[in-house]
Amino acid sequence: MLCPHCDFAQPLPDTSAPSPPERSEPAARQLADVPSNDAPVVGDSILITRRQLTAIGGLLIGTGLIAFGLGWMFGRGSGGSIDSGERGPVTLSGRVRGIEGESIAFCFSASNRPERKQQVEHATVEQLLQDKSISQSLQQIDAKLVRIDQARPFQFEMPSAGQYFVLVLSDRRGRNEQMPDTQTLAQVGRYFLRGDQLLGRFRWAWVSVELESNQEITIDLE
Repeated sequence: MLCPHCDFAQPLPDTSAPSPPERSEPAARQLADVPSNDAPVVGDSILITRRQLTAIGGLLIGTGLIAFGLGWMFGRGSGGSIDSGERGPVTLSGRVRGIEGESIAFCFSASNRPERKQQVEHATVEQLLQDKSISQSLQQIDAKLVRIDQARPFQFEMPSAGQYFVLVLSDRRGRNEQMPDTQTLAQVGRYFLRGDQLLGRFRWAWVSVELESNQEITIDLE
């Protein structure tokens, strides 16, 4: 092209943008192989790469395992109390060997203690049975008292599973040579004042029972 203001023919400088340099075929192929962070879209669908699919699968599996573990721990932690509540009353029954005279059997829950300990000064089983204050004190702590003999075993319907103490008292004949140990005196002392004197007036047996379900036991009276 000639310049219209010049007296002589002079080509105008080329002001058009330069063409981008052509990439070599290996360089173009390398750019095409670079992965993109965004999943490609085809129509209305989104294509997920294998790496993204693996990450999503691992996340779902991990979440499921965590949820299962938490559910198991919470279920185990609350299972004991629910099971004890739903199990309901349990029966403790059995026989006492060696009974000679009038006899009675108490059943105390190890988890219940009276506000005031019972003072017993009676010398016979019949006197104990006629004392209304004893039966009232037992009712306050869900304890039981029954009369027993050789032909009549004891049977206690207790409100729930747990640890229980059974005390057998029988009118003695002759000298009582059985002496309670320290642990027995401490346990009897939860419910009676001067437990050593109480046991000294009767033939007796004191048994601790871990009651998980209906159970039958045999007690030997010394």
